[in-house]
Amino acid sequence: MNSTFRRFLSATIFFALLVLAWELIYRSGRYSPVLVPSPRQVGAYLLASSKDGSLWAATLVTMRRLLTGYLIGVAAGLPLGLITARWNLLNDTVGTLALGLQTLPSVCWVPPIYQRAALTMGSKGFHMWLMVILPASLPFIISGMKQGWAFAWRSLMAAEIFVVILTGFGLGQLLHFGRETQSMDQVLAIMIVIVVIGLLIDKIAFSPVERFLHRRWGTSR
Repeated sequence: MNSTFRRFLSATIFFALLVLAWELIYRSGRYSPVLVPSPRQVGAYLLASSKDGSLWAATLVTMRRLLTGYLIGVAAGLPLGLITARWNLLNDTVGTLALGLQTLPSVCWVPPIYQRAALTMGSKGFHMWLMVILPASLPFIISGMKQGWAFAWRSLMAAEIFVVILTGFGLGQLLHFGRETQSMDQVLAIMIVIVVIGLLIDKIAFSPVERFLHRRWGTSR
């Protein structure tokens, strides 16, 4: 049994035990079914909302909003991170302002030792950017992008819950509607969908690239 399968099996058993504990709490009768629905009820809502298309429509609306805002943030954040890492004046002014406002992911904090070592070996100008700063910063850029994605995901969910957005009915609105109508099966189902999407994005999109870059440039330790 290889390590990957063992990890998968351990995770499967863990989540199966969580569902079992949830079912036992529901069957104990200690809590009202209105507040604590059974896993079967939550699964039934997920199945029904998938069949009628409402869940997929809300997910697409939310993901469209998230991708639009995230790409704008990355497009502005990457150049800002590069220039603030290269010049101390911009780091002390623009960089400090950006960190204080926390409107952009903190990316590309290149260790100054790479620049000093490269300068002593004659690197400068475009060669410094292409062969030293960019390769050294790539793992940290991906880490910053992952943190920015997580921040954007949480912020969008809060916005969809508390603010009426006229461009579509997203997952946050479904969560809010379920809360207002005391449909806890809907609330828990949407919470599960939100968590699963967040985990999938991290495990499929960011983590493999981050691990590869750390191995490639020897920064894993």
